[in-house]
Amino acid sequence: MVKKYAFFLLLLLFAFTVINAQEESGFYEETEYPYYFDYSEPEDDYTYNYYDDYYYPYFYDYAETDYTETEYASSNDEADYSDIPDEPEEKVSFWKKIDLAYRGSLLIFASGNAVQGADPAPILPSFGVSAIYNRSDRLKFELTEDLYFTNYEYLRYNENQWMPFPCNQENRAAFVLGFLTGIQVSYTFPIGKTGINIRAFAGPVIDIRLVFTAFGLNHPDDYQGGIETNVELQAAAIKDYFWSDAHWFYPVIGVGADYPINERYYLGIDIRLWYPLSTAEDWRVGIGFRFSPRKISK
Repeated sequence: MVKKYAFFLLLLLFAFTVINAQEESGFYEETEYPYYFDYSEPEDDYTYNYYDDYYYPYFYDYAETDYTETEYASSNDEADYSDIPDEPEEKVSFWKKIDLAYRGSLLIFASGNAVQGADPAPILPSFGVSAIYNRSDRLKFELTEDLYFTNYEYLRYNENQWMPFPCNQENRAAFVLGFLTGIQVSYTFPIGKTGINIRAFAGPVIDIRLVFTAFGLNHPDDYQGGIETNVELQAAAIKDYFWSDAHWFYPVIGVGADYPINERYYLGIDIRLWYPLSTAEDWRVGIGFRFSPRKISK
């Protein structure tokens, strides 16, 4: 009898052991790692959330979201981007529109060619610089400065008029340091796709001339007698003449050509004409080379 009960007890224990092993293997419940779920390739329409050691599928409800139709436009639909504002254009500051150009010139002064004692063909070296405001690729405004120097003397132009004229070293009475200061408008004409530009420009110019008694004079007659021989009187008269009756005003017109020498710079040739409104005999011409930065439109 006891053997019979012991046999049933062992059979019952064996059954509980098998059932317990099946529960632990995940056969009845979806545990943390159920064998029939492939998490490496989840479905497109749902994901899994982790709550209390179990995973439950969660389906998105697109009706409750705040997405616009444009954001979910398919590749076959035309998305409407009319409500999207355009990106603001980058504003270029005033100072980034400023360029500097440098030039070396020869100035030819016409005055004195018909006056005895004056230099018949004064040719003066000059160095200049321009601050260029690029209003556009073609329209530009320039603040120009050209420096020159020469010797002057005060001579009788006709029976009733005395005038200062550039002169040779041996006839000097005054040393003049000049600054041709102007504002000019320049317009550029590109020549096809060659990169070469033609410039035309014009504007008002003031000739600021500083007058000094000529250096190195040691002849005793230099400081004696009247204005024809007294260099101090001549220097004073030359200075007064320059600043009277708008003799300082020299409007300029000119043309130039710029050739690209590399991707950053132009080498240009300029021809300029200064024509005074006061005394027609005092006109002058400048021929020179100009070195300026190159602007390439994008």
